[in-house]
Amino acid sequence: MLGLCKAQQTSRAINLIEGIAYEGLAEEALELFNELCYKGFLKNSSAEK
Repeated sequence: MLGLCKAQQTSRAINLIEGIAYEGLAEEALELFNELCYKGFLKNSSAEK
């Protein structure tokens, strides 16, 4: 169950980052992604999915 919650949180974070980039804020989206990776919330491999 815990893994499912983490997967859902990751999906939501990726969707948020994609939405920010789609709105023309690609630099900010990349900065957010990098910060979330740095803090251990996301992994770089998350971007490949």
